[in-house]
Parts: sequence; C-alpha cells; structure tokens
Amino acid sequence: MSQLKLLWSLQQHDRRLAQLIQKLKEIEDEKKMDDLIVRLQQVEYDVTNKKTRKEVNELKIQRSNNKLEQITLKLKDVEKKLYNGSVSDLKQLTYMNKEAQDIKKESIRLEKETLSLMEETEKLGQELIEVVNNYNKLKEEIENNMNEFKSTSIQLKLEIKKEKVIINKISSRLSEDLRKKYFTLKASKGKVLAQVHDGKCNGCHMTIPLYIMSKLKNKEEITYCDNCGRILYYKES
Repeated sequence: MSQLKLLWSLQQHDRRLAQLIQKLKEIEDEKKMDDLIVRLQQVEYDVTNKKTRKEVNELKIQRSNNKLEQITLKLKDVEKKLYNGSVSDLKQLTYMNKEAQDIKKESIRLEKETLSLMEETEKLGQELIEVVNNYNKLKEEIENNMNEFKSTSIQLKLEIKKEKVIINKISSRLSEDLRKKYFTLKASKGKVLAQVHDGKCNGCHMTIPLYIMSKLKNKEEITYCDNCGRILYYKES
C-alpha cells in the first residue's frame, strides 16, 4: 500500500476512533442518570407522603368511628331517661333535651367528617397505587439503563482498543517525516487529508489547478492543496 493510501486509511481510523471516544463520553455522562435518580427520589417522596397521609386519615376515621359509637350510646342513655319517666323535673328534662340535640348535632358533624375522610382516603389509595407503579417503572428504567450502560461501555472500549491497535500499525508503516507531518496537520486543521471531488478540494472547496490534478491522476505522490495546505487524495470514480 502506498504512503498516500496509508495516510487516507489512518485518517479514516482516526475519525472512527474519535467517534467511538465521543460516544463513550456521552454514555458516561451522568446527567441523564442523575435526572432519573432525582425523579425517582421525587416519586419516592410522593409515595411516602401519600402513604403517611392515608395512614393518618385511617387513624382519624378509626377515632371518629369510636367517638361516634360513644356518643350514640350516650344519646341512647339520655333519650331513655327522657322518655321512660324516670326524670320528672322540668328543668332537668329541658337540660337533657338540649343535651340530646347537641349530641345529635355532634353525631351529624362526625358522620360528615368521617365520610369526607373516607372519600379522601379512597382517593389517596388510588393515587398511591399510581405513584407506586411510577416508582417501580422508574426504578426498572434506571436498572435497565445501568445494564445497557455497562454493556455498551464494554463494547465501545473494546472497539476503541481495536482502533488504536490499527492506528499504531498504520503509523508504523509511514515514513517518519510523513508521520510527523500528519500529526502536525491534525493538530492544526483537524482534517489532514482532503478528497478531491469535481476538481475541488473538499477541505476548503477551492478549485485544484490543472497541473496539480495531473500530478494526482498520474502519480501517487504526496501533494498538498495550495490554498488550505491539506494533503490531497484523489480516487478515480
């Protein structure tokens, strides 16, 4: 293989290596994973919050039901005394009647409060199921991403290692002057070789003079673009 073709091959593998390194860098970027973890923490907080509120409501409902039982018993006791003739004092009867009315009002209030708590608790239960499902899905997504990251990372590192071996082999077959020239141009221009298309350098898009085109077509010698200084590579179509 001529030195020019070696240079072209070296650039192709260099480009491939750069792409692999960039891809590895992107998947190793922790931002996406950090965002998922933050979302998971937010959902976890939501789960804990709704679970706590549901438990508190259930405790309130239990206490409210207990209190309802107590005042129901008390109301029965008061009404029994009111209507069984055991109390004849008018003043005491009036007081007991008021007490019965107050107990009934308290009972109605507690029943409404309990019903409201039960409705809220039922809604919280449904929301809790939903956020728990979201939590499990996010957790699974993070685990899948971690597994995919590990697998892809290993594969990319193997490919990077392979490309480096190929690049070293190609570099070793170049003359010392060309090797130095290649890496000097790479450092200053990024793209070392520019392919010629339709008589133009695809590095700077300037037209190649006829005498240079003649050299490119007839000899595989190292020829530079007069405008951008890149090494020209011409391939018969």
